[in-house]
Amino acid sequence: MRKTTVIIMITFLIGACAQNKNQDIKTLQAFFDEVVLTENYTNEDLLKFFNVENDESIALLKYQIKNLKTKFQQNSDDYQIIAHNDINNYELSSNLEYNNYDEVYYLVINEALIAPLIIKNDRLISISFALYKTLDKKNKYPMLLEEL
Repeated sequence: MRKTTVIIMITFLIGACAQNKNQDIKTLQAFFDEVVLTENYTNEDLLKFFNVENDESIALLKYQIKNLKTKFQQNSDDYQIIAHNDINNYELSSNLEYNNYDEVYYLVINEALIAPLIIKNDRLISISFALYKTLDKKNKYPMLLEEL
C-alpha cells in the first residue's frame, strides 16, 4: 500500500511539472507573438507578461524587446523555446547560474541560444543575455526585473 501511494505521488508530481512546463511555453510563445514579433505593443500588453510598474523597468524592458526584435530580423521568425532541463538534448549549453532551473527556458534561433527566459508565477522576470551580471569570468547570473 505504501509503495502504491509513493508511486501515485511521484506520477502526480511529474504530471504537474509537465503541465507547468507546457503552460510556461504557451506564455512565452504568446509573449513573442503578441509583443516581440509585432510592430506595435502597449504597456498594457507588457503587463500581461511582466510584473513591472516603474518607468525605469518598463524602459529597460522595451530596450531588451528591441534587442530581441533585432535578433529575429537578423535571423528568422522561426524560433524554438527550450526548457533548461532539455538543453542537452539539443547539443546546446549555457553557463547561466540560477537557483531554480525549472523556471528557465531559452530562446533558440538557428540552433543558437539567443536569450535565457526566466518565468515565475506565470510572469517573465528576465528575457535577455544583456541583463546578465557577471560575478566571475565563468558563470553568469541573470539580472531579474523583479529586483529592479
